Amino acid sequence: VAVGFGGYLLLNLFVYGDPFAFLQIQSEHWFKSFAWPWVGIGGVVRRLGDPNLENVAVLGLAELATIGLGLVGTVYSLIHFRAAWTVWMAGSWVLFVSTAFVLSVPRYAIAMFPLFAWFAVLAERRWLGIAIGIVSVLLLLWFSGRFALGSWAF
Repeated sequence: VAVGFGGYLLLNLFVYGDPFAFLQIQSEHWFKSFAWPWVGIGGVVRRLGDPNLENVAVLGLAELATIGLGLVGTVYSLIHFRAAWTVWMAGSWVLFVSTAFVLSVPRYAIAMFPLFAWFAVLAERRWLGIAIGIVSVLLLLWFSGRFALGSWAF
């Protein structure tokens, strides 16, 4: 991990002359800058009041639900999984929500692999496994449809 991060910083140094140039680029194009988690999460909550229902669904509800899922999954990992998994979950979650403009958490959450182990545990109860499958398929259809129609999703 350290070698990969170091390589990324070196690439930035050679291309832009600054190893941390990505911070400025993130800020200019995606309004990303470091902030306390409650600042970013507060922004997501405020999006629930957007008059555009599509923004409420994608930028509000989906983001907020995934933030909550990540937090609950981190607590579950703390109780039931290895410490290294919990550190990964907690570190990932903090990184996702510690920006002034929280965006793309559902996409980033895919890297939170202990969530999938937790879902497997839940799926041992047949009805929960069926529910997880149905919700997953419906979300896949919704996001695939948005993508096919040219709409943005995370």
